[in-house]
Amino acid sequence: MHSFDMFLLLYFAPFGADFLWGAGSLNYMWGILLMIIALLPYRLFWNDIFTNKNKQNKVIKNPLILFTNLLAGMASEQLGIIAILCHICFIVYAKYKHIKLGAWYYLGVISFVLGYLLLYFSPGHAARSSMSILNGQFLKISEILALSFYQKIDRVLLLLDSSMTDIFKIFVLLVLFLGTKENIPSKFKILYFTLVLFISSLIFLNNNSLVFHIVSIIILISIFKKHRIYKIIFALYIIYLLLCLSGIQILILPPRARLGEILVLISVFCILYQYIKVSKLINTAICVFCIAYSIFVASEYYKFYNRWNDMLAYIEKEKQRGNYNVIVENIFISKYPNFIDSPLPTDIIHESPNPLYAYKFGLESFRVDDVYKYIK
Repeated sequence: MHSFDMFLLLYFAPFGADFLWGAGSLNYMWGILLMIIALLPYRLFWNDIFTNKNKQNKVIKNPLILFTNLLAGMASEQLGIIAILCHICFIVYAKYKHIKLGAWYYLGVISFVLGYLLLYFSPGHAARSSMSILNGQFLKISEILALSFYQKIDRVLLLLDSSMTDIFKIFVLLVLFLGTKENIPSKFKILYFTLVLFISSLIFLNNNSLVFHIVSIIILISIFKKHRIYKIIFALYIIYLLLCLSGIQILILPPRARLGEILVLISVFCILYQYIKVSKLINTAICVFCIAYSIFVASEYYKFYNRWNDMLAYIEKEKQRGNYNVIVENIFISKYPNFIDSPLPTDIIHESPNPLYAYKFGLESFRVDDVYKYIK
């Protein structure tokens, strides 16, 4: 199971940006970890409710919950607002079902909301929002409300387009398969399967994000009551959809900032993987494949590590010669598709982020050239 998780993270997530790249990217991982820790007591509480257990988990009564929730609230604008919406939904559900929520529950939620407000109204958040890179993309809440109905729809559609990742497309195919399995009588399944393949081809060729989401919603609603696991998958899909739409102010987020969305879909695959009976042979094959792919990823980063050190040595040699306008080989490439998602140096001197690299290395100018070879 852990091998399966790891492979999905390596293959579909911006692994390099989240775990290995030095630009504050690891902050996304700390934020998600804090969020998981803060939500754990609530997860345990509702698990006991839904499974008709009366356990009193010690973690629920731990006073550190307030402090953890405060920090978790400050962890992510995108994940934070969705967590708050989920808290509101569960509180409304508890009132409807007459479920008693302890003082710890409300205090934890209040602490989380306070943390989120501290993040949202912090000077750092305001400064980042006003950066020139976000001009034309970032809108204040008041500006969003002032948009016309059609402008709001266009903005939502742009957000949905950004959800068209490879892992989401596979999720839609999985939903189509589940719909076939649960809704169609055996004698019609071959015909329906052929139709599904045809529709899938049209969807993938069309690449219309709205079509993908409509198909997902219709099929998940049709199988919602078939099995408890489909209710969980439907709930996770709604969370994924909300996470996609939570970037309404910023509009365009880098992949490393969307790790939360990817983890939601990964959790869907892991739940189904755990639910179905998988042979030891398949488990072993997944484990071996994951190890092999991990070695490939590690080797790509090791190669880059060596190229980077060679580049630094070359820059220092050029500076000693009095050359402060340096051209280097383009080492910022890799066979690993999730190598990095940050802006990379180009062959144009004044194009971003070349001036930043020049400043970092103490140069007057810095650029890369695909045909410029200096590494021996």
